[in-house]
Amino acid sequence: MHLLRFELTDRQLKWMLVLPVLFFLFAMVLYPLARTIWVSFTHKSIGVPAPTFVGIRNYAELLRNPDVWQGFQNTIQFTFITVLIETLLGFGIAMLFNSNRVWGGSIALTLILTPMMLSRAVIFTFWRYMYNPMWGIINYLLSFLGVGRISWLSRSDTAFTATMITEIWMWTPFMIIICLAGLSSVPDRLYEAASVDRASGWFKFWHITLPLAMPIIMIGILFRLIDALKVFGQIWGLTGKFSSTPSATLMIYRKAFEQFNMGKAAAIAYVLLIISISLSNIIITRINRMKG
Repeated sequence: MHLLRFELTDRQLKWMLVLPVLFFLFAMVLYPLARTIWVSFTHKSIGVPAPTFVGIRNYAELLRNPDVWQGFQNTIQFTFITVLIETLLGFGIAMLFNSNRVWGGSIALTLILTPMMLSRAVIFTFWRYMYNPMWGIINYLLSFLGVGRISWLSRSDTAFTATMITEIWMWTPFMIIICLAGLSSVPDRLYEAASVDRASGWFKFWHITLPLAMPIIMIGILFRLIDALKVFGQIWGLTGKFSSTPSATLMIYRKAFEQFNMGKAAAIAYVLLIISISLSNIIITRINRMKG
């Protein structure tokens, strides 16, 4: 009795392995993106089965709305301030650990990375207690400087600052890891050659350390920019309401789940996506130039 034998060519085997991935990509990514694009050009509400095509009216109305501009301005401001401070703190702390000048380096690094290990629910609860205007430790410490009692989470300006402080505390450890990876990638022989030529410490930093570590650091900045532009859970978890610190993602929530206008919510989401893609392309271009 002869057994049936199926022989596959390399091309058939390749497609047999790739097709499940392509199907998953289409079902989970491409179709939702295409569907959301279509919704952004319609007047669609929850419970209405047939959306009405309105062209670019959703985008035009949003661009004429000052609240929308304020939300995007807050989002971009939040992103650049937090990512900049996280990068500077992360790089400075990584330089200390990389120089082996920190006593108990491994234990200290583990403690510094603690915010990345905690649940977000725990983090937000922890910081809400610290921001409490009556008995929070932050107001207690500021009282020694003569600063009066501040209601951190009930005013728009202070809630915005409080959210940024929490974000920086949460994600500076991530930049520390990225910066340590960049610093560790610099070959020691370059420093040895520079020492033979009697190069100063600043020369080594500006001409060896920073240029060679920067491509990896820029990758970390790219990830943080993309994540910070989507700030939502921080404001939700800290303020417990959406009027204190308006941002692009909170406007999407309001339009979709409070006003039930899915078309305008999708339009805001795609404007935010365009901003994210534009910033990402700038950073990726910069990274490629550094490698070149």
